[in-house]
This record gives sequence, structure tokens and C-alpha cells, in this order.
Amino acid sequence: MIANRRTDEACSLFESYFSKDSQGAPLFTGSVFERLEDDRKCPNEFTTSDFVAVSMLSVNVPAQAAIRLLGRDRDECSQLFAEIPMGVELADADDALIGPDSAAAQLWKLLRFRGRSARKGAGLGQTTTSKLLARKRPHLLPVWDSVVIGVTGQPHKGSWHWLRDQLRADDRALAHWVRNAAPPELNDISTLRLLDILLWMTGKQKGANV
Repeated sequence: MIANRRTDEACSLFESYFSKDSQGAPLFTGSVFERLEDDRKCPNEFTTSDFVAVSMLSVNVPAQAAIRLLGRDRDECSQLFAEIPMGVELADADDALIGPDSAAAQLWKLLRFRGRSARKGAGLGQTTTSKLLARKRPHLLPVWDSVVIGVTGQPHKGSWHWLRDQLRADDRALAHWVRNAAPPELNDISTLRLLDILLWMTGKQKGANV
């Protein structure tokens, strides 16, 4: 997939992604996705800072969807999040965590389709959904957008299981390579997100569409 790229190339991609201009502003707003207004005190509910954070990755949560997730669907989202443990790596996840009957899959459907017929904008697109879930469970649920799809050839559907298999292969060689390529100052960022950054930067270099 991407591990055939040399470690020095990966280091260069990380350096570029997390670089800043002369005024200290990030060249890529996605570099602050995980670190923007840390809301770890609210691991089981969406907050306004989550909606701002995903805008750093070039998507927006429509007003109707935000109202829904902060209002009538708030409790249901919290109940489902409570069934998805914090800190579990995707490589360690069984089907109880990411299978079609899992709380994560139910939450995906709730974000995507709930209220779609009632109000325009109340449902979320696949990319926005993946980014919101990645914000809340960064070790387990990956960001998946058109650039990543272009690099991997893997659509949204089935991406959790496909990526889990990639991370488990060859005694977890891919995960180890990504972690070792990342500089120490990125230790607070999940392996899953670091891999997403490498895939996205690779795709952008090749001219993939966002």
C-alpha cells in the first residue's frame, strides 16, 4: 500500500504536513485536527469543537445535522459511544467492535441517514461521517476521503475491515513502520491518523482530487 516508500520519504511528508509559515500558522489546517480544543472530557458525545475540528479537514457539518446531533440524537449517540471503548487500536478490534451489528456501525448509520428525509442537510456524507468518528475514536475509526480512496483503491464500504487486515499483516509491519517514521513530537497522534496523513499527502502529490 504505502510501506514500500522509504522511511525518509515518510519523514519528509510528516515534516511538510506539520510545518508552519513565517507567522506561525499551519500550512495544512488538518495538522491541528486532533489538537484543536481538546474535548477528552466529553468522549461519548459530540461537541461544537468536534464540528470545528472536522472543518480543519475541509468538510463542514451542516447546521441541520449539528442541531440534530447536539439535540434530539445526542443521547442515542452517547449511548452508542459508551459501547465503543477508548484507546482500542483498529488492528486489535474484533467484529464486535467494527462489524455490521457493532455500536460503531450503528453510529455510522445514525450520522449518515437519520433525519435525511425530514430535513435537507440533516444527514451527513460518508467523508464527514468518517472524520467525525475519527475525532472521537482516533485509534479505532479511520478518516476516509476521496484522496485516501484514490491511493488505496478501497471505497468507504468495507474500509474498516480492509484496513484492519493491512495493519495486522506481517506481524503488524505497516503499523510499526508508520510509528517509527513519525517524529517524537507526534507521539500523541494515533497510528491510524498518522497513516491517513501519509496516504493523503501521497495522494495529493499524485494529483488526487479532494
